[in-house]
Amino acid sequence: MNKILFIIMACLCASCASKYQYAPAVSCKYPQYRSENYIPYVLLTKDDTLPKVASDIEYRDGKEWFISIKDKYIVEANLEITYNYGKVYQLNLLIKNCNNKSILFEPCGNIDAVLIDRKGELEKLCIYSSDDFLKKIKKQQTLALVLQGISSGVNSFSAGYQSNYTTSRVDGYTYTHNVVSYNPAVANMANTLSRIELRQMGKDMEEDRRVIECGYLKKNTIHSNFGIAGFVNMKRKSRGTVLYISVSVDSTIHYFKFNVKPL
Repeated sequence: MNKILFIIMACLCASCASKYQYAPAVSCKYPQYRSENYIPYVLLTKDDTLPKVASDIEYRDGKEWFISIKDKYIVEANLEITYNYGKVYQLNLLIKNCNNKSILFEPCGNIDAVLIDRKGELEKLCIYSSDDFLKKIKKQQTLALVLQGISSGVNSFSAGYQSNYTTSRVDGYTYTHNVVSYNPAVANMANTLSRIELRQMGKDMEEDRRVIECGYLKKNTIHSNFGIAGFVNMKRKSRGTVLYISVSVDSTIHYFKFNVKPL
């Protein structure tokens, strides 16, 4: 009987551990992390213990920023749930290098995110790179322009048709007739306005991409006594309640915890 129980427990442990490399063998739901300021095992490396998340807080223009200081590196983090061509978690970061050497920081390789849902289950979120997010935006913008172009074309064509009502009297009875005529000048004017509108829409979309590209975090060398600032995006999950973030700066890992439970 003991051998059978041992085999069953071993199978359950192997099943849970296979989902996340360093997950505890007892459970895949990690209930012990719901109320404490500790990070899930999936964000840890083999040599990590259980460090606490950043707890120092500053408010800037009403927004909450968490501050982590380790090994002469300072990481400040703020999280917003915003609409940027789709709902996203936007992680704003400020990284300062107070060391005496230059370091390399690459967002997609140095930032990890794990979401805990209402059931206590974990999901590792994908960090969009600058190129991937801009491609996503451009795809949505292209579709919007095509649909707007079709709509404008139909409206321009219809604008040339005009309805006039005339009346006639026959044998003492009055009749009303609907006479439809086509005015090419009106149609051309509507077509010209439509092209101007589409051109302006395209310029606005291009400006959106430029603004996002300027602020989006990319691969950078951070020199001694200098810093970088920017943001990265992750797809928002409506069932999420807590989002854990790890930011690795020169192998020094900074941990953050954000409440993302819908109001």
